[in-house]
Amino acid sequence: MPKKQKSALLLTVGTAIALTAGGATAFWALRQRGTVGGGGSGHMAIVPDNALVAFSVSTSERQWQQVRSLGTPETQTQFNTQLAQWRDRLLSDSGLDYQQDIQPWIGEDVTIALLAPTATVPLPDESESAEPDPESPDEDANTDGSAGVSEEPFIEPADGADASDDAPASDEPTESDSALSDAPEVDPELIDPTQEQSPILIAPIADPIKAQARLGSLLGEEGAATTQDYKGAEVYALPEEFFFKFATVFDQKTLVLTTDEPTLEQVIDTQQGEASVVDTPGYRQALQKVEIPQSFLQLYLNSDAAATLAAANTVQAAPPQGLASLEDGQGVAASVVIDEGGFALKGISWLKPDAETPYQRGKTAGKVLEQLPQDTLMMVTASNFNQLWQAIDRQSTEGVKGPLNTESIRSGFKALTGLDIDDDLVSWITGDFAMALVTAPKAEDATPAAGLVMMAESGDRPAAEKTFTQLEEALRSRYRFQVTPSNVKGVEVTSWISPFGALNFTRGWLEGDTSFVAIGNIAENLIPKPSTSLASNPVFQQVTRTDLNTVNGYFFVNIEAILGAKSALPIPPLPPSQAATVGSIQAIGVATSIQDEKTARFDVSVMMPSLGNPG
Repeated sequence: MPKKQKSALLLTVGTAIALTAGGATAFWALRQRGTVGGGGSGHMAIVPDNALVAFSVSTSERQWQQVRSLGTPETQTQFNTQLAQWRDRLLSDSGLDYQQDIQPWIGEDVTIALLAPTATVPLPDESESAEPDPESPDEDANTDGSAGVSEEPFIEPADGADASDDAPASDEPTESDSALSDAPEVDPELIDPTQEQSPILIAPIADPIKAQARLGSLLGEEGAATTQDYKGAEVYALPEEFFFKFATVFDQKTLVLTTDEPTLEQVIDTQQGEASVVDTPGYRQALQKVEIPQSFLQLYLNSDAAATLAAANTVQAAPPQGLASLEDGQGVAASVVIDEGGFALKGISWLKPDAETPYQRGKTAGKVLEQLPQDTLMMVTASNFNQLWQAIDRQSTEGVKGPLNTESIRSGFKALTGLDIDDDLVSWITGDFAMALVTAPKAEDATPAAGLVMMAESGDRPAAEKTFTQLEEALRSRYRFQVTPSNVKGVEVTSWISPFGALNFTRGWLEGDTSFVAIGNIAENLIPKPSTSLASNPVFQQVTRTDLNTVNGYFFVNIEAILGAKSALPIPPLPPSQAATVGSIQAIGVATSIQDEKTARFDVSVMMPSLGNPG
């Protein structure tokens, strides 16, 4: 039985856009969490393997100056207000000052993690088979507040090796990998998606002496931190006014803070040998492909846990077969770098070792870029529409919920045109395809300032011509469209004009057996082949630059140009806060590539203005 395949564009562009939004939101909100302590991507070795998401954020003052310099004066004000709120919540309200109490000893970056929600009740088979272990310690042994209380300074080390020493040195499968693969799945119906999870903050201590001097004196006073033992590690219960309530220190090198004790105990268990994020199958290999020296942010998303949580949040649970398809994913990892022109994300997603639906490698995309004019406002392109349609159709059949329902599209297309979308349309679109918003030539009348064009390379031009002929007959007989031959700059085309001229279509052929259908008065900008194409646009080049050897799909939107023409375009108004955020972005570009059956790469660039020193 042939393997089912996942489409390049369907997965990688969607993943890239979602991850860009999530990553941007994350580093927007996590700056002041980062000032509490320092850590590094190496500290993923003590993040429990059931983490939903984990970030390592730079503490470099220079990089944070760059972040705060991006955008407009309005968004900078919003950003600074958000940072001040986090500063007050995490530091000032606890009597701490970042420059005096944290900066002198902090490491190069901090790691923040959030564990996946757990089942609210045990699964039936677990509850029926679970029996107490006669040799297990008393559950309340370490919860007595009077037991093990110590007056020792806060920064005294807990017993145990440095967290980074626990990370295996090779990418060979380990016992932890096997354990992860065989771990029982959590039933989404048993998860309460509204439950709050305790954040974990892991901070490397670059200068233990200064850390001892600052935090030891602050937290070692009478009535401040108390300690108790958990498996040889000292757990500090912090005063009520602190945001984080519990802490421990590993080997005077790593400070760990959480808001609840069970979460901290999970971290201690992980530091002492339980499975961590770095033991996730494929994690090390994936991270090596996207690591960037001196990156501002590195992030990891547990795809399996995210899919389960999504199913728990669904009003009507997805069918089991649909959930299984989603859970083929193992993880997503990315690195973000900041520069004067904005920020760039280099990401990768990978599947589980036993995934039933591998990725499908597509052909190199980009030929249609030469057919689009330089002032194209928005565009998405990929290498094979036939493959994309099959992937969407397969997911719809398997019950995966999405914005496109192929059966509805089939029945709707049949009802409107009398044609079969699979046999009469999809079958011959086997090369590059693109959909783009293109600027229209300037006109004295009130015609739209832009139009939509769909392009597709045909593998069977006679079949395509037959489809267009049948479609035009349906437009003429059913909807009274005027279907007339026309000529644009010496190229024969066909115009479809609706009654009263409300809709104006132009269809024809470009170089290389590329068919097009344009909506609006934009054919003159497509014919003949533009002398300056989108591929030569400096903005497009900047936001789609990549080190990928093969690109299977592109996404591009020139927000600055769209907003500049909004008076002539039917763009609905946005709420003020959203309008300010959108207005601070000049352009976004995505380039995607399927590396092999298990991994997909994507590069994302967001172009923003830089206002210099933010103060």
